[in-house]
Amino acid sequence: MALNSTTVQALSSATVLTSNAASPAVTREAVTREEGEGDVDSGWRAIAQELEASNQELQKTNDRLLGALEELQSLNLALQSVNDALHGNNGDLRSAMDTLRATGLDLERMLNGVDVGAVLVDPHLSLRAFNATALRFMSLAKQDVGKSIRHLRHDLGGLQLSDLCRQALLSGEAVERVLTASSGETVRFVVREIALDSRDSGLILTFSEIGKAVSTPRTRFG
Repeated sequence: MALNSTTVQALSSATVLTSNAASPAVTREAVTREEGEGDVDSGWRAIAQELEASNQELQKTNDRLLGALEELQSLNLALQSVNDALHGNNGDLRSAMDTLRATGLDLERMLNGVDVGAVLVDPHLSLRAFNATALRFMSLAKQDVGKSIRHLRHDLGGLQLSDLCRQALLSGEAVERVLTASSGETVRFVVREIALDSRDSGLILTFSEIGKAVSTPRTRFG
């Protein structure tokens, strides 16, 4: 069937109208797609920037930790050096203490070996030390150390040891007496001032036998 000119013109006009009507929808879709792609790109760029900033912060933190680790290692080496020095000093101190202990024992044996009683008191007349021979003349025990000499018994009659000690302290000179023990022995007693340390002075009391009665037994303190 043949189309007349009027029909052809009408069809052409409809096609143009249809084409013109569809064109805005296609454009909006394209614009929307481009905007979406732009938003995605912006999001990825923001994430990448945040990750880069976080990485930089982590790097700074790592650098600080490395610095602190180096300081700790240096401090550990210093402490190790000090520890080694302390161990060395400790060994020296032990050796010195052993030497002093041996010297003290030698002095004690020497004092106990002489036939002279020796008693050491401080400025307050409190007992500090004594040797074995002193037990012949005074009643002494280890638990008496620290007690006043006024409260300690002796075998020299009515002698007031504390009075003679004060006299020696006040005068700074030795005080000597020749006494008779209850056993009949003649005893030479001497008290003199000595330096105990750099600040204090004390007294040393010595007892030595001069003679004794043969028939009288020696008094012993239990």
